[in-house]
Amino acid sequence: MRALLLALLLGACGAPAPIVKLQPVEVRVPVPVACVDRKDIPVEPARVGALPDDARVAADLLGDKVLELRHAFRLAAGLLEGCAD
Repeated sequence: MRALLLALLLGACGAPAPIVKLQPVEVRVPVPVACVDRKDIPVEPARVGALPDDARVAADLLGDKVLELRHAFRLAAGLLEGCAD
């Protein structure tokens, strides 16, 4: 009986347990996201292939190919500008 009384008295003398209040904290975590839809990416223009013997016709083909490449570049650059900070 004395042991029980002593345990109760000593237990009451201890410091109260600390009260911890949990509060939500906002943490910003960078998450990679796609800034361009895959369907909007321009396709690479086809290669020229064998050129004809006539220099003027070959120059016309190459000139057309340059215009195709520049167009594809402008489309890609326009998409990338939206992604840049």
